[in-house]
Amino acid sequence: MSRAAFRCDAGAALGGGHLMRCLTLAAALAARGWRVEFLCRELPGAGLARVEAAGFGLHRLGDDGADSVRACLGDTPPGWLIIDHYALDAAFERAACPSGWRVMVIDDLADRDHDCALLLDQTPGRVAADYDGRVPQACRRLTGPDYALLRPDFAVARPMAPAAGALRRVLVSLGAADPSNATGAVLAALSGRRDLDVTVVLGAGAPHLVAVAGQVEARGPAGRLLVEHRDMAGLMARQDIAIGAGGMTALERAAVGLPALIVTLADNQLLAASALHAAGAARLIGDGRAPGWEGAILPALDALGAPQARIAMAQAGLDLVDGRGASRVAEALDAA
Repeated sequence: MSRAAFRCDAGAALGGGHLMRCLTLAAALAARGWRVEFLCRELPGAGLARVEAAGFGLHRLGDDGADSVRACLGDTPPGWLIIDHYALDAAFERAACPSGWRVMVIDDLADRDHDCALLLDQTPGRVAADYDGRVPQACRRLTGPDYALLRPDFAVARPMAPAAGALRRVLVSLGAADPSNATGAVLAALSGRRDLDVTVVLGAGAPHLVAVAGQVEARGPAGRLLVEHRDMAGLMARQDIAIGAGGMTALERAAVGLPALIVTLADNQLLAASALHAAGAARLIGDGRAPGWEGAILPALDALGAPQARIAMAQAGLDLVDGRGASRVAEALDAA
């Protein structure tokens, strides 16, 4: 039986993206008969119960050291060590990988060296040459949104063709934690637009949850707050437009044909956001860390008020991200 061990972390400070995309790939591998386990640190807000709920083995690590990974994997038969962690590089990969095992790296920074046989970077705009000199020459590189690790429900939620009527339903989703409270800034910008039905998604541990709840309540029937919402694909499919961050959720929106205004909240979101903007699959309206960025929201909504403008954006997203990336990556691991 083929085996895969995932080394990734999640938490209130790190976010949950690394764990979620690893869980998506793990499910695709399990469907092919692979044995899967996870090696994670138990950080605040890590959400590791999701690993056990999915039926995967879980090793709770006490530190980031390579020795801890080796001790967990022991002398078990060879498999793949799949690493999705910004703080780990080639030195860790060499030290952690047991004899006979191979390393796959999931990255979206292209800012450090890796010693791996397979590399995945699903960022729109990323090309294999971005890793020249960063990975061994024989390393196979899977780059771009064709390999986006989206859950199968996003492919299921894809429309046969984009459709749009009046712009009414707005989804605001700027990360489960949203420590900078970009959500609050968006709601303040939309406070005068009572013609819009605004749905906000946040995690239970978001530090500004109470304040946001107050803003949503002030909208009356035109506001709704969802906490720890699970069916994001279905929710996105029922909206007219989204205001959200870059990163994984930007690819999810594109996959279901949801037009979006993107606010970047970290440097590593800029490449994907810029590529989606250039492809016409979203509109990049600014950096959420810059003063006054929220002033671009209402003009951007007005520019996308015409249904045809949103239909074109939806189609561009559907063309760019088809939602079948996890199957392609699992196939690549099977074939290696």
